[in-house]
Amino acid sequence: MKVPSGALLLLWLQSALALFGQSGITIRNVRVVDVDAGTVTAPRTVYVAGDRIVAASGASGPGAVRTVDGTGKFLSPGLWNMHGTVSPRDPGAGVERGITGVRDMSAEPLAAMLELYRKIESGAVRGPRLLTGGPAVAFSSATEARAWFDGMYRSEADFIRFAAGIGPEAYIALAEQSRKWRLPLVGPLPVAVRLADAVALRQSSIEGTAGLERVACEGFLYAGRDGVWFTPMTREAGGELVRWMRSCGARMLAGAADGDLHAELEAMVAEAGFTPMGALRTATFEVARFLGSDVGSIAVGKLADLVLLDADPTSDIRNLRRVRGVALRGKWIEVPTMGTSSSPPGSRSVTRPREASLAKPPASSAKPGSRIP
Repeated sequence: MKVPSGALLLLWLQSALALFGQSGITIRNVRVVDVDAGTVTAPRTVYVAGDRIVAASGASGPGAVRTVDGTGKFLSPGLWNMHGTVSPRDPGAGVERGITGVRDMSAEPLAAMLELYRKIESGAVRGPRLLTGGPAVAFSSATEARAWFDGMYRSEADFIRFAAGIGPEAYIALAEQSRKWRLPLVGPLPVAVRLADAVALRQSSIEGTAGLERVACEGFLYAGRDGVWFTPMTREAGGELVRWMRSCGARMLAGAADGDLHAELEAMVAEAGFTPMGALRTATFEVARFLGSDVGSIAVGKLADLVLLDADPTSDIRNLRRVRGVALRGKWIEVPTMGTSSSPPGSRSVTRPREASLAKPPASSAKPGSRIP
């Protein structure tokens, strides 16, 4: 999912522009949610050729087969659910809600998920960009863990999953192989492992918050510094803990095991102290940083996974539900007004985070925790 750099990038852009008259999407007069800068732009025109953004400015550009009127609307990067599931029976569920990428945590056979990935990428099946790692494992021996890793690596899995009950020796073996072969290691903080050790072993992302309520604040700071990310799932963890983790410098990704990513982002704002822009970044810009990929922002050369919204999500995070259209892999998907998802009557406003001290930890954090020297 990476764009060529330097001279290759220039040649690619020139080729894309040359082909633009034959195919592409123009979204005119739309305000762009710039998650990199943390701002919303004045109205401009965004041009897509193939599956890439080739221009995103107010200047005039080449024509396109599909032109979309963005007047009065807002263009956001597509959302990623970093702890979701994709069903082979309905892989496109979520795309019309603006979810254009999923890191799949289901227990479906890996072979079936890889086959689904190929069908999605070929265009035979509509679905989000998909990352998959097969079932979570809980080996006790290093030998078992290494054999499992080798099989997963040969299968072209995107990451290695493990369960909380994995033994320390097996965990260390997986972590060492993961670091050596650059295949991300994903799972909860193991029962028998301190956060300091997980950070030292470079676990890619820590899923959920089990055991983290006993961690000292410095642990999250050093984890963020050393490139270890957290997918806390606020509705399960509770806003107070996630708020505290954020104040300690934890790098966070948005994930919703039940698939309701919008509800998760809303909880991050209403309960965990994120601004709407900050919550949106955990499903877009921060995902791009974590994956080292060209998703997650609206700029020249980026993948054109885009969501057209009827209202500004940075003023009220619930506006992410007001989807009018989605661009995915260079194809435009129109979403009827009646088909958009809205907040239930009487639901709580999530335009601003709840007032609370960002430095105040949960009561349980006063217990001795893992510190990194």
